[in-house]
Amino acid sequence: MADLGGTNTRFALVDRRGRLQASKTYPAAAFHSVDEGLARYLRDVAPGAAPPAAVLAIAGQVTDGRARFSNLPWTADAAALRAAFSFRAVELINDFVAQALAAPRLAPEHLRPLGRPSKAQPGVIAVIGAGTGFGAAGLAPGPAGETPIASEAGHAGFAPADEFELRLWERLKRRFGRVSIERVLSGRGLVAIYEAVRDQGAITQPAEVVAAARQGENEAQQALSRFVTIYGRVAGDLALTFGTRAGVYISGGIAPKILDWLERPAFREAFEDKGRLSGFVRSVPTFAVTHPDPGLLGAARRLTELLEASAAAQDGCAEAHS
Repeated sequence: MADLGGTNTRFALVDRRGRLQASKTYPAAAFHSVDEGLARYLRDVAPGAAPPAAVLAIAGQVTDGRARFSNLPWTADAAALRAAFSFRAVELINDFVAQALAAPRLAPEHLRPLGRPSKAQPGVIAVIGAGTGFGAAGLAPGPAGETPIASEAGHAGFAPADEFELRLWERLKRRFGRVSIERVLSGRGLVAIYEAVRDQGAITQPAEVVAAARQGENEAQQALSRFVTIYGRVAGDLALTFGTRAGVYISGGIAPKILDWLERPAFREAFEDKGRLSGFVRSVPTFAVTHPDPGLLGAARRLTELLEASAAAQDGCAEAHS
């Protein structure tokens, strides 16, 4: 299976117990398509022996077995991939659906509480994350098991909360025409916040903003602090949107790099600042995900479920004909 993001493409095989094997990561820029990346991985780890099925987690919208990436000029088609690689089954899922599927199976050592620890209640889980873009999904319990809830929340509109954020919104509005959450909560968004603080950018990469903040540069510290505050506010908004009681999990490529900033009071204070609904979100725990490949973990879970369902269907057919 694979977790295909805007910056990195991650692949792995899954054994019969659902455990990851032969994981490899490649830069997305190394390929021109999903097919090219998948073919490269299979050549590297399983030449001449393609696995029977695949689940691919896509950083973009997935509809009826087809996917379009949000931050790459790529598309994917499950039927075409099945034919090209002789898979018996292929399923495409949103990358944050994969993250949501992984969330309940993360070990305590792969979760960092943000704010005071509180016990999760039964209910919906929300998983959100900033990286190349911004993703979000939910996981709802039910009589038949847990059901993932796909979303494109990162493309909802960004709501400025004060004069600085209004100026930031205006700068981005002039540049892009519409300002989504992803324009602010992403690697490029962190750079945009820094540029708004400094009024002209001497830094062009998000990692440089983080490094400058750690070295004591005032403008970079202001930018990172503002990023974390907006992150907390949006996380709280999505807790309300999904109606989550079981926790909000902060994943994505940026969170592990700024854990010490996320653990400061600003994140949780913004998360809980919901007016009449502050009491609701105050009881919702928040966690930073530190597992290196949660998307692959979730894709592995879905692949295992897919294979189990296929085996059960075959057993049913065999019994019907016996």
